[in-house]
Amino acid sequence: MFDLHFLDPMNGWAAGIDSLGVGGLEGIFRTEDGDESWTYQWIYPYPPQLLQKIHFTSPDEGIAMGGFGLTYATDNGGKSWHLGMRTCIDDAVDSLSFLDEHTAYAVTSMGGVLKTEVGGSQIYRQVFHLDGVASPGNTVVNITNLDSESPHTVIVFGFDEDGRLVTHPWLGVVSGAAVDVGPRATASFNLPELFPECMAALHTLYFSTGEEIPLDDLINMSIERSWSDTDATVLNPYSLVENDLWNVSTGYLEGLWRPYLDMPRRHFVKMAVLAYSLTPRYPATPTFADVPPTHQFYGYIETAMAAGLIKGVGEGRFDPDGLVTREQAAAIMARHKAQREGVSLPARYAESGTASVLSRFYDTAAVSPGLLHEIAYAVEMGILRGDAGLLSPKSALIRIQGAALLVRSMK
Repeated sequence: MFDLHFLDPMNGWAAGIDSLGVGGLEGIFRTEDGDESWTYQWIYPYPPQLLQKIHFTSPDEGIAMGGFGLTYATDNGGKSWHLGMRTCIDDAVDSLSFLDEHTAYAVTSMGGVLKTEVGGSQIYRQVFHLDGVASPGNTVVNITNLDSESPHTVIVFGFDEDGRLVTHPWLGVVSGAAVDVGPRATASFNLPELFPECMAALHTLYFSTGEEIPLDDLINMSIERSWSDTDATVLNPYSLVENDLWNVSTGYLEGLWRPYLDMPRRHFVKMAVLAYSLTPRYPATPTFADVPPTHQFYGYIETAMAAGLIKGVGEGRFDPDGLVTREQAAAIMARHKAQREGVSLPARYAESGTASVLSRFYDTAAVSPGLLHEIAYAVEMGILRGDAGLLSPKSALIRIQGAALLVRSMK
């Protein structure tokens, strides 16, 4: 152990090395029960260095510092750590002192004094969700240097669904790469070229330069994706283009998007959470009895619940494997759009009701009474349009329909 920091009597973190079973890897240890037990969070510093100082300014935001003048920051309580700022070059941090939650000073081994007025935990990075894609050749990463004078090195990491770097059983880290991009140049790679030994599923790509400059001003990242089963004959009837599909889902490993596949409720919730870029949540106590913390989609479902997008099916259940219906999907999107626009759905339909909005449909009576406000708002906002005078609220939603609804809801 190199440093120890407690935010309160129960929550503490320690910077150190785990030498038992994982070969002496740098990492962070955390306790949430006042030192009764500790869990280990592996960090892969790039370049490799000892992280000798740690401090948290809130239960979520913290920094770890060490050699090479780099900070590693977390904004989820230490569940995952990412390259934050480059504070100095090739100079280790020996001491760290916070005056308050924003202002701190650090002294380096070469006598330099560093100061932060933002808590030291700003993370300049860009994030792309891959939806569990295992290095497909049809995913191309484009990295453009917007600087007309200087080259920049972009560090790319791939993370799994739990926010951990993807590793190989005996090769170690296989999802990290450093890409040098010249002035006003673009470097393009498919995922196997970036991570040639990575065979595990990648859920998220993180891009960073380690420089104290917002990436939007320095680097532009984009991902291009193509599928063999989403040509114009599939997309045109829904007024979609391939980029629309990329914004809500990355498809399947075989280079297929499977547009006509029915969607389980868990899949649509994940699609919505990613499309709306909601902050992931992993509460200790699950909301639904049939979605425990070990469930693959636990984080997405809890995130949607915390955002007020879902309500479950009653009796403390969510029914993650059940097929999502058109009215359930429309309700999720209506709630999100209403929140974004500051609209109270009960107040909106308190006087006029929903009958006038839904009067042009023949099957309004089939809409679940508890979802009438959401369905009316989805129709008003052009999210749900119906077909031949029918809403078909209880019909199962296919993937291409779900994508079309989500794209409309974001306009």
